[in-house]
Amino acid sequence: FPVTILASGININEFGRKGQQAIIDAYKQLGSRFAKEAKNVTSAANIADVNFPLTRGQATGDIAQLAEEEAMRNAARGSLSQKILARFDEKQKIEVLKDLENKQKAFAVGQITTAPEEVGGKLYELIRNKQLEMKGQYKAAYESVDPTALRVLTEAVDPLESRVSSVLKDRVVDPKLTPASRNAIAEIKSIIPKTGKANVTDLSLKSIETTRKKLNELYKAGANDTDKGNVSAIIKEFDNWLDDSISEGLIRGDIDQLSKLKEARSLFSKYKETFPTKDVSKLADADAAKVIRTIVEKDLQPSEVMNLLYGKSAIGESQSAVRTVQRLKKMFGSESNEFKQFQESAFVRLTRDSQGNMLPASKIVKTIDELFMGKGSALTRELFDATQINTIRKMRSDLNKLVIPIEAQNPSRSGYEGARAVISVLNKLGFTGAAGNLAVS
Repeated sequence: FPVTILASGININEFGRKGQQAIIDAYKQLGSRFAKEAKNVTSAANIADVNFPLTRGQATGDIAQLAEEEAMRNAARGSLSQKILARFDEKQKIEVLKDLENKQKAFAVGQITTAPEEVGGKLYELIRNKQLEMKGQYKAAYESVDPTALRVLTEAVDPLESRVSSVLKDRVVDPKLTPASRNAIAEIKSIIPKTGKANVTDLSLKSIETTRKKLNELYKAGANDTDKGNVSAIIKEFDNWLDDSISEGLIRGDIDQLSKLKEARSLFSKYKETFPTKDVSKLADADAAKVIRTIVEKDLQPSEVMNLLYGKSAIGESQSAVRTVQRLKKMFGSESNEFKQFQESAFVRLTRDSQGNMLPASKIVKTIDELFMGKGSALTRELFDATQINTIRKMRSDLNKLVIPIEAQNPSRSGYEGARAVISVLNKLGFTGAAGNLAVS
C-alpha cells in the first residue's frame, strides 16, 4: 500500500507515525469492505426508463460516487472490488448492446443489419438496381414507339441550329482542340438543309433518332473535357428542342404513337435527372450527383460506398451528405422501404465501427450532439423522421449515463487518485475530517 500511494503521488512518510500505521492497517483489513461496497454499487438496479443496469454512480450522476467506482475499476480498492466491477461492466455491455439493437428496429425493414460491410453492400445494390430499372423502363418505352408513324414538322426543325449556337457561344469550339464538337455541329446542320427543299414539309422521327445516336457516339469520342462538355451541351439542347416540339404540337402522326413517345421522353428525362452521366458541374447539387454517378459507374467496396454517402469521418461531418440524401429521397421516395435502408445505414454508421463493434458511449454521444446541435443538424432533419429522431435523443440520454465526467476520472499515477484512496480508507475507519486529524510530523 505505501508503494501504491507513493506511485500515485502521495508520500506516506509525510503523515504522522500513527497516521501512517492506521492507514496501512486499515487498507489491509478493508478489502472485504470495499468488495461489499462494490456489490452495493453494482446492485443499484435499473432506472425505470433505461433498459440496461447502472451502477449507483451512473444512476445518480454523483461525481464522488462515480470517482469511487472508477477507483474500483482500476484496482485502487483491491482486486476483489475490481473483479466485481469488471463482471458488472461485462453484463452491462451485453444489455447495452441489446438495447442498441432494439432501438435500431425503428430504422430497419425486417431484420436489422449490424455489419457495416453488409449495409454498404446493400446500398450499392439498391442504387445500381434502381439505375438499371429506370434505364430499362425508358428503353422499353422507346422500343414501343414506331418512329415511322411520326414526323417532325419543318417549322420545328428551323430553330434548331440557332438554339445549338446559343448554348455554345461562351464555349471554346476549335477544329483541332474540339473535333467532336465540330462534328456534332455538322450533324445538326445536316438536318436543316433537308427542310429547305420545296417538297419537304417534315422529317421522319426515325431520322431524328439517328442523329441523336450519332451525337452520343461523338460525346464518347470527345478529345478532352472541353470537347465532351461542348457535345454534352449540344445533346442537352437537342433533347430540349425535341421535348418542346412534342409539347408544342409540332410532331404529327398516329395519336397512340405520339402518346407513347411522350411517355418515353418523360421517362428518359427523369432518368437523366436521377442519374446524370455527363457534365454535372453546373448542377446545384453537383457533389451529390458525382456521388451517385461514381456508385453507378465504378466497382466499389461497401466501405467506399458508406464513405461516399456519409463522408470518411463521423456521420454528419460531410455537408455533401445532405444533398446526397435529398437525391436519394427523390430516387426512392421518402416513405419507401428502400429509403428506410439508408436510414438504417446511417444508424449503423452512428453506432458502430468498421468491424461492426459498438462504438464507445462517449463517441456516440458526441456524434449525436453534432447531429442535433452542430453542423450535422441539416442531415438529421433531411434523413430521419420524427420517431427516429426521438429514438436517437433517447439513446443519447441513456448512453450519456455511461460517460464518466472528467472530474470523476482517475488518471493513472495521479496524486488526485492517491488522495481519494486515503480519504476513502479513513472514511471506512469512521473518521471525519481525518486528513486534519493526522498531523504531519
